Amino acid sequence: TREQLLKNLKGEIDVVLDTDTFNETDDQYALAYLVLNGDRLHLKGLYAAPFTMEGKVKDAAEGMEKSYREILHILSLMGRED
Repeated sequence: TREQLLKNLKGEIDVVLDTDTFNETDDQYALAYLVLNGDRLHLKGLYAAPFTMEGKVKDAAEGMEKSYREILHILSLMGRED
């Protein structure tokens, strides 16, 4: 599991997350997990990834914009507008 992998790593870890947060909830979980574990995981960058899914977005550009907005929404809910 992810928790077991983290326990095996020593020290602090720099992380960059490339995510299509609007597409599926696993990315929302990963972002929240990363923020909540800031004592070991140092967030260095967030990238909104494009995605396409018929009926959800018209093209990859819209998918990336929706992912970007979802990143901001999750961070806002967590009190992390920084």
